[in-house]
Amino acid sequence: MNIIETLKDLVAPKFTLVYAPEKSESGQTHQIYLIDNPNKAERLLNKGSHVGFITVAHNRGENQIRSFRFDRIVSLSKV
Repeated sequence: MNIIETLKDLVAPKFTLVYAPEKSESGQTHQIYLIDNPNKAERLLNKGSHVGFITVAHNRGENQIRSFRFDRIVSLSKV
């Protein structure tokens, strides 16, 4: 790991999220994502209630944005 990557990790740490979506195109019951800090993510609202967050999923083709509902998160840990 070079110095620039180490500094990026200190400033903006990554998290591993295990997620159980309601429906999955792949048929898998759980999916694993590498995401930015969820505390700094956009809020996901449903009828005015805070039900999750929206952030970049780094291991999902070209860093696509993904939404995650709190009730479907299985595990969240800092890398």
